[in-house]
Amino acid sequence: MRLPAAILGILAAVPGLYQGISWLVDFQSRAARSYADALHAAGEGDPVTAAWALVACGAVALAVSVLILLGKGNRWVLAALLVFCGPLPLVFFSRATFGLGITAAGLLAFAVRDEPE
Repeated sequence: MRLPAAILGILAAVPGLYQGISWLVDFQSRAARSYADALHAAGEGDPVTAAWALVACGAVALAVSVLILLGKGNRWVLAALLVFCGPLPLVFFSRATFGLGITAAGLLAFAVRDEPE
């Protein structure tokens, strides 16, 4: 299960990281920033904070997936990091769903067995 968990983590982390960076670049324009402020004022959430969460969680998920692939680190901690990072952007903005694949990779990472020494 090490390889599927790592591949799914990488395949989920890269689009999440890209989406977060894309949103941050888009929010540099005045029109997009006013749209984000209007969404936040209407109670929809804060897409700028969600974009930063996507970038952070995408980077963490990419690093953790590589560690899972290499068999380094505590598998329980690595799996918990992926499960935690997946839905974190959803806390800030309900349309930031790119992290859900990271959660699935974390659930697969719980099934990774330690190799005998």
